Amino acid sequence: MPGLAHGQLAAAVAQAGGLGLIGGGEYDADWIAAQFRATGREAVGCGFTTWHLNKFPGRLDQVLSRRPRAFLLSHGDPPPMAPRIKQAKIPLICQVQDL
Repeated sequence: MPGLAHGQLAAAVAQAGGLGLIGGGEYDADWIAAQFRATGREAVGCGFTTWHLNKFPGRLDQVLSRRPRAFLLSHGDPPPMAPRIKQAKIPLICQVQDL
């Protein structure tokens, strides 16, 4: 939900006891940083389509440096990113569209 799953919404979900996720979408590094700031001290996760992270590999490092509560990957093959997420000891959620 890029654009709709912003930092304030993710923080509200976390405050209610859920897993709030920032939808990284196709946004630039400044937007993502602003959304993490908007969460205050709430522990939230972040999600991306794998093709976007392949196009902008610095986004993975940017989000991992924020120590998200979880990392969500969708629409593609997660193995190229999964080892780095696992090494950071951040739970990985993979959205599966087909076999």
